[in-house]
Parts: sequence; C-alpha cells; structure tokens
Amino acid sequence: MPVGRIIYKYLGPMTFYEFLEALGEKIVLEQIKNIKTSHNQQLHEKATELLKLFYYIGGMFEAVKVYIKTKDFLKVK
Repeated sequence: MPVGRIIYKYLGPMTFYEFLEALGEKIVLEQIKNIKTSHNQQLHEKATELLKLFYYIGGMFEAVKVYIKTKDFLKVK
C-alpha cells in the first residue's frame, strides 16, 4: 500500500523553441525571439527547414533524443 501523496503532472510535447534548443540551434532561436520587423532571408530559410523537421519528428522527447543521436528518420519512427 503506497504511503504519502500522489501528485499528477502533465508533460506535453516540446514547443518549437524547446526543439531548437535541444538541437543546439541557439543562434537561430535567439534571432527568432529578437526579430522585430526586418526580414532576414537566411533566417527565414533556416527556420523554415527546422520547422519542417519539427513537424516531421514531432515534439516527443524520446523521438527528438533519437534524432539527435542518430539523425536517422527510420529509428525516429
């Protein structure tokens, strides 16, 4: 019989910002956070590619961890 309190916590998928941080894309993350009104084509293209990757892999922690280790989409699946 368990003793003590049970606290349930909800753990959702990663956000895009957390995903960028996990991949080590801190420069892109900071540029996105600090963007004002100017349009940077290189940032746009890089962020678009990373967003596609995020959509494909998803935000589940284990899937991101496997991708970071192996860069193999079959193993991520």
